[in-house]
Amino acid sequence: MTESLEALLIRVRGDEEALEGANEEAVRQTVINPILTHLGWNTENPHEVCPEFPIEGKRVDYCLKHQGCEQVLIEVKKGGDNLEQREEQLLGYSFRRGVPLAVLTNGMEWWFYLPLKQGSWKERKFFAVDITKQEPSSAAEHLKEFLSKGSVVDGSTIRRANKILDDNVGLHKTGEVLPKVWAELLDQPDDLPNEFFDAICQRVESACGYQPKR
Repeated sequence: MTESLEALLIRVRGDEEALEGANEEAVRQTVINPILTHLGWNTENPHEVCPEFPIEGKRVDYCLKHQGCEQVLIEVKKGGDNLEQREEQLLGYSFRRGVPLAVLTNGMEWWFYLPLKQGSWKERKFFAVDITKQEPSSAAEHLKEFLSKGSVVDGSTIRRANKILDDNVGLHKTGEVLPKVWAELLDQPDDLPNEFFDAICQRVESACGYQPKR
């Protein structure tokens, strides 16, 4: 394999127009299989990369396995497909099957989920890679980080994903609480340290020419 993953992504991005609206089989053959190969998965071994994986009387495009254990479910949609309308079925399968990682892709966009976490489906999405918008080097690094065989098998993908989701929850909560705390501080200026209030006053005076009174 002489072509790097980054070079492959550059080539895929150059084919964006041709892949727009391409059927799922074309996306699998021209984009998904080459990327999985670069990520260390043996696409010619059906015990490792299982195409058309049967679940509940239907099929998921790929199940990635290691030593017989189901590690990742991947659902591939047509080029340009809206992925948001497709996540519930895949994540439902993954959750009921107990598969720790799920990926939804149309070739250009790759959405990553931890289906066994609590919360809505959207809250279980921890990362997205967009080949058309992100720098190829960055997109390649993230694909390696979350979907390379080594990262999946040694558990680093799940550990990193859990940290991202936990950080997102913390960010959301602080974003909700911070305005309330700020409003309470402004309502009780006597509780503010002098240095903090002085800094605010200087900023206000610099902006409008007047200094607020404490």
